[in-house]
Amino acid sequence: MQTIKILGTGCPNCNSTETVVKTVLEELNCNITIEKVEDIQQIMEYDVMSTPAVVIDEKVVIKGRVPSTEEMKDILKSHGCTDDDSACCGSDESATSSKCC
Repeated sequence: MQTIKILGTGCPNCNSTETVVKTVLEELNCNITIEKVEDIQQIMEYDVMSTPAVVIDEKVVIKGRVPSTEEMKDILKSHGCTDDDSACCGSDESATSSKCC
């Protein structure tokens, strides 16, 4: 996972979604780039008609609502981002893993 995209035109819910994602990334100590996509044509390329939306690895994982902190944490953990140091680049074995944060 290299980039998380927040799809939305800048409405309060889109901004809240960005805040939730940033907060969770910080809690999990994952250094992932967040990209905001505000262009409606680009948003429609993801087949999203209701924003905000969150895209991870070019797959829409949330659309049309603000995720809770816990939900976002679960989603990011399922994509390999974790607060367990030994599971995320904390050992030589996991340092070469493609799921390493």
